[in-house]
Amino acid sequence: MKRVNKKQKSSLIKSSPFTVAVAIAIFVIGVNLCMLVSLLYVIVSPRFEVLSTSTFVIMGAASVLNILILLMLLVLRRIYESIVYKKILIPLREIEKHIADFAQGEYENPVVHDENDEIGDLFKAVERVRNQLIEYREHEKNEERVKQIYISGLMHDIATPITRINGCASMIEDGMVKDEESIKRFASMILRNTEDINIMLKSLAAIEKYNETDIVMDFQPVDLSSVLENYVNDFNLSSSDVTITFADNCKQKSVTMIDIKSCKRALTNLINNSVKYKKQGEDCVIAITLEDSEDGKILFSLADNGVGVEPGSEDMLFEMFYRGDRARRNTNEGSGLGLFIAKQILSLNNIAVWAKNNGNGLTVYALIERKSNDNPL
Repeated sequence: MKRVNKKQKSSLIKSSPFTVAVAIAIFVIGVNLCMLVSLLYVIVSPRFEVLSTSTFVIMGAASVLNILILLMLLVLRRIYESIVYKKILIPLREIEKHIADFAQGEYENPVVHDENDEIGDLFKAVERVRNQLIEYREHEKNEERVKQIYISGLMHDIATPITRINGCASMIEDGMVKDEESIKRFASMILRNTEDINIMLKSLAAIEKYNETDIVMDFQPVDLSSVLENYVNDFNLSSSDVTITFADNCKQKSVTMIDIKSCKRALTNLINNSVKYKKQGEDCVIAITLEDSEDGKILFSLADNGVGVEPGSEDMLFEMFYRGDRARRNTNEGSGLGLFIAKQILSLNNIAVWAKNNGNGLTVYALIERKSNDNPL
């Protein structure tokens, strides 16, 4: 950026109305001097006999007065230039420096001015712009952070359907599934998991293409009991070392409005968390239950027989990259993203989630809004 020398006069002063006023004053004084010269000629000319002492005094006084007026105007112009430089030009150059800093992405220095005048108002306006730029930069950083978290979550969750596909394909290849009905069922599971992978890949492509971090939710009425029963049956069919039981203890129909695809992702993450942190030498047993809450909502619970967590650290389970105590950190699996992603997904579905030790493992609870009866499924 080009720096203006402090001693350099600005064109603002050179072209100021004050300069025009001085020029007019000089013109007036010049006319007066011409009149005085003419008067002097009349006085000293032999053709006229008007010579007197009072005439010379008046002429001298008028000349001195004109000279004093000219000097006074010149002094006033210098004072005006000094005031303009101090009150206007120096603050404007300071604002110019701040704007140059903004262009370089530097917003640390506040824009302040001591005077409460028009220039002060300009400084306040520039300060507001600085604050807005800071907020925009923080918003941009947060958007990028959310984007990276969402991408990491999708990459984390893609591994689950891939593992299921591999498991189903291996069982078919090893001849463990022989009858045609079972083969069709396994093929159907492979297709569903392939569809889940495609959905996640499309989400990744949309984020990269449009730089969007918002997840599009497709809320529809869902019968949780039916969905969970089918999910558990499919899971038990494809897994040999994990057993999941399901019980619907609700007296009312367990119908809610959710995005079923994203909620299945969250449920898968919850189950994977229980599997990863099971007790060594024991099979993983998971019990999923639906109950009526006191306020008429649906209370979902997922209880496992794993290592649990340290008392008092249950709320931290859903923080990003949290791995818990040594019993949970010793595992070679787990990135600390699974429960964090599950909570983010459930929050988007207006579902509150928390966890507690159950004395023989960990129980995750979720409170789900029940769909009103006046809108049947």
